[in-house]
Amino acid sequence: MALGRKTLQSTRTRLRKVDKVFQYFGYVLLVIYFLYLAVVWSTFRHVVQITSVEVEGTHAVSKEAIAALASESLSNVLLSHIRRDNSFFYPEREMIERILALSPRIAHVAIDFNRRHVLHVVIIEYTPNFLFCMKSDGGEVDASTTTSINHQPRDCYFADEDGYVYAEAPEYVGYPFVAIIASTSEQAVTHASPIGTHALSEEEYSHIRGFIDDISRAGLVTHSVTLLPDKDVRIEVGMPWSLLWTTTEDPEGSIRNLSIVLTSIAHSNTKVNSIKEIDLRFGNKIFYR
Repeated sequence: MALGRKTLQSTRTRLRKVDKVFQYFGYVLLVIYFLYLAVVWSTFRHVVQITSVEVEGTHAVSKEAIAALASESLSNVLLSHIRRDNSFFYPEREMIERILALSPRIAHVAIDFNRRHVLHVVIIEYTPNFLFCMKSDGGEVDASTTTSINHQPRDCYFADEDGYVYAEAPEYVGYPFVAIIASTSEQAVTHASPIGTHALSEEEYSHIRGFIDDISRAGLVTHSVTLLPDKDVRIEVGMPWSLLWTTTEDPEGSIRNLSIVLTSIAHSNTKVNSIKEIDLRFGNKIFYR
């Protein structure tokens, strides 16, 4: 009989422990439920509500499209009833990702509250510095004008001041930007679309930009730079002739040599319009034809 009472007491003890576990579990569920209700209630409070979205910094990208996308993200809910259009739960990371995906022209997105009830979206766009073109149409130089028509860029993309290619560019008549043409270089073969890459290596791009800037200070306007093998380039400067140059040469020294040869041509019987090409690739040895 003693053994029976002991077994019965052990069973009752286990049952009481199980009851306590369920009791504690019920308390936890009640606490979670009341916390959930408190959170839901807090997201409906006017003091934390986001009532409008302001967008600034846009130029090429639609401000209205960004505001609509942000508002759409704010209209979502968490766990069926927790609103996201408030300062506690607004989906910052989701909005940034969606806005960045909206246009390749967008470089950076920042989101904060500049004042109560207003979500402030600041956009930084890539700024076009030149066109990176995968090919060009050939042609002849028109010696009767000062405009070179050798190369009309095609299949062009916008690139920023660091040479980062970020979006397709429309076809332009004329040269609103300097066009770097990759039609005879490895770039044209390597990348079907260069978006998301750099047009050139940092060193090569720096040399070309330095030479273009020196050309501008010398009074010549660069229209296009065609990349050739072995770091050579052909540069159209709005004249009947083009320049051959290599990025291994010093830009300032090459400009001095160009000034010397142009002065020499001006004082000779050679007609400038008869010159097709000035070769600056060999230091002080300058060739023209």
